[in-house]
Amino acid sequence: MGLKPEKLDFYMTDNFQEISELLGFGYSLYSNGKYRDGYGVDTKTIFSVMNNEDFSHDMFHYYSGQINKRENRNWITEEGIAYAWGNAYYTDKNGEMISNKRLITELKDYLAKNPNTDLFELFSKNEKIFNNIAPEISVRSTISGIIASQIEKKKGMEGILKLINAGRKDRLENYLKVTNELIGINKDNFNLKVVKLINDN
Repeated sequence: MGLKPEKLDFYMTDNFQEISELLGFGYSLYSNGKYRDGYGVDTKTIFSVMNNEDFSHDMFHYYSGQINKRENRNWITEEGIAYAWGNAYYTDKNGEMISNKRLITELKDYLAKNPNTDLFELFSKNEKIFNNIAPEISVRSTISGIIASQIEKKKGMEGILKLINAGRKDRLENYLKVTNELIGINKDNFNLKVVKLINDN
């Protein structure tokens, strides 16, 4: 992204409740019951997700925020790239970080077992299909990451930045407008084109 890497303080923490205590909260209504998250980047500090050393997901968001305006950032794109370039943010049941490669394999298996799946419906509704790995994982972000990787391959960083800046409002509509412009993926051909991208990975 053309940015210099920054030096940050990184705390290894077991869960979000431990983070909350370290931040000085005896009790917080906001974080009550919150357990599996990390925290940061905030004032050059990050706290790990469930004591895992890989914080690459939110590091992408951090660096993206330095060059892309908040009102322009499309979060379908942002989460997809964070999955593709980083990880799925949450850990699995064994405490391991979940790679994009693993999610693509799981998605392929899901589609093989459910051949009549409407991919666009799965994407637009962001249905939960990865509960066996981690209940928080997003199929939309997995698919968005696959699309972003194709855009990076065909259009480079210029295409990636255009997709990131597709717009915060009406995010799905604006996202598809840009994917159509860049690589010809739209609502009408989504199933056909995206299943090919999935199978090619």
